[in-house]
Amino acid sequence: APLLLAVFIKGTVQDYIIGLVISLFVFAVLRHTRVVSDAYRTSIELSIGLRLQAETAEQHSESIMQDYTRLRKLLDSVPVPVTVSKLGSGEIIYANQPTLDLLGLKDLSDRPGVRGVDFFVDPAERENVVNKVALLGAAAVEFQLKSAGGSLFWVFYSARKISYEGEAAIIGTLTDITQRRHTEEKLRQSEGKYRLLAEYANDLINICDMRGTYIYVSPSVERLLGYHVDELVDRRISEFIHPEDIDTIHSQNRECILTGLDYVTYMYRMRHKLGHWEWMEASATIEKEVNTGKLLQISAVSRLVTERVRHEQELTQARERAEKANRAKSDFLAHMSHEIRTP
Repeated sequence: APLLLAVFIKGTVQDYIIGLVISLFVFAVLRHTRVVSDAYRTSIELSIGLRLQAETAEQHSESIMQDYTRLRKLLDSVPVPVTVSKLGSGEIIYANQPTLDLLGLKDLSDRPGVRGVDFFVDPAERENVVNKVALLGAAAVEFQLKSAGGSLFWVFYSARKISYEGEAAIIGTLTDITQRRHTEEKLRQSEGKYRLLAEYANDLINICDMRGTYIYVSPSVERLLGYHVDELVDRRISEFIHPEDIDTIHSQNRECILTGLDYVTYMYRMRHKLGHWEWMEASATIEKEVNTGKLLQISAVSRLVTERVRHEQELTQARERAEKANRAKSDFLAHMSHEIRTP
């Protein structure tokens, strides 16, 4: 700097030019050095940043993998089959261990690209589920599946629509209801048999609630008493039973409740649709709720016994007439004997 100052003070024009050139050169060198320094420092900082970012990404990826592993172990330990499948293709993306056990699979990798529809007995059921989930966002249905080994079973499927890696998917739980369906089928068959027997029975079968209202009457009522079934159902029994017999029925039912008898028998008169009274002999039982003992309904089987009662009444009347005649005969003989002894 002092040298340049001396040149400018005592130098010639040529010295001035040389000094200016040197100054510009020095300035350019300094400027370039600063730019290179800034670029180097920036590159160092960028390199450090990228290294830190890579380390953070690696740590984040490792954390995600650990979370996934923990979540998978958790879902595998849940005793409920859980599945995730693509909404469109139906490809199963995830199945926890209970699902694999239910479907008879060791791992999804054993059957790459396996679809849920592959296990449906009726493939249309899968379309039904998809349509419901797509329209409503959720579905709860029952259908029959077949395992990898070929065995058939019924499930209750509760599903919901989700987004999985940006693609529409279905997550759902499966509940094995095979035993329940078998029980329901047996119950339906049993009910069908009993209903068939009731519909073709000669006797009158009826069920009343605890208020005395008919809730079921067998079709035989039309042949026995002239009524159609709809004329009695939802009506009180007191509308059809002889007023003098209502107390008998109530007292017998009370006895059945208080004593715990399996059934009670009684006779009553029921009005025929034509207006006259028919005698019925009933065997009734009180049905209770198993756990609470709450009274539910009264079931009765009644037989038409009008002819038997009429015959018994005729026999009773005949016996009474015979006894009366016998007493008259005895009185006559006693009187004649008295007259003979005492003329």
